[in-house]
Amino acid sequence: MTDDQEQAVAGAWAKIEKWLEQHAPRSYRMLPVPAPEADIREVEQELDLTVPPGLKAFYRLRNGTGHPGDFG
Repeated sequence: MTDDQEQAVAGAWAKIEKWLEQHAPRSYRMLPVPAPEADIREVEQELDLTVPPGLKAFYRLRNGTGHPGDFG
C-alpha cells in the first residue's frame, strides 16, 4: 500500500469518526484505540498470513470497531 492509499484510508475513517461523533457520540466514545504494530505482526505470525494493506491501515487507526453488543 502506498502512502497515498494509507492516507486515503485515514481520510475515509476520519469522515466516519466525525459523523459518529456528531450523530452517535456514545458509539464514537466506545471506539477502540489503534492496534499496536506488534499485535498486528503477532496475528500475522499466529495465523500464518499477511493482513491486507488496507485492513492493516485501518487497524493502525482503530483496533476494530468494538464489541457488537456495545452498539445496541
